[in-house]
Amino acid sequence: MRKYTLLIWSLLLVFQSYSQSAEPTYTLYLLGDAGKVTDGQTNSIEVIKSQLRGENEAIIFLGDNIYQQGMPVEGHEERKNAEKYINPQIELAKEFNDRAYFIPGPTIWLDTSDDAVSVY
Repeated sequence: MRKYTLLIWSLLLVFQSYSQSAEPTYTLYLLGDAGKVTDGQTNSIEVIKSQLRGENEAIIFLGDNIYQQGMPVEGHEERKNAEKYINPQIELAKEFNDRAYFIPGPTIWLDTSDDAVSVY
């Protein structure tokens, strides 16, 4: 998590140093740990949706999109709960057309099966 935090702050500093115009020329949204919104937390997906301009934007989902062990297989008792968290992220990604990227997080990389990442 510290790596993500450091990466985010570094990117923000770089973007800040180059942002001299009144309107941004390009907006890059970084969304991490969106796998579960708890009480008292702002729903980041709704905040991003409210900021969209429709052009010159991209989003990177920084992993941990579904807690705790990633997407359960179909028929698993936790599948519907996992879909409740990933589906809004997928819908948000559609708003960006071909400018949305998902980076696997620790819950996926901790799965040691040979095809873990390709499944997700």
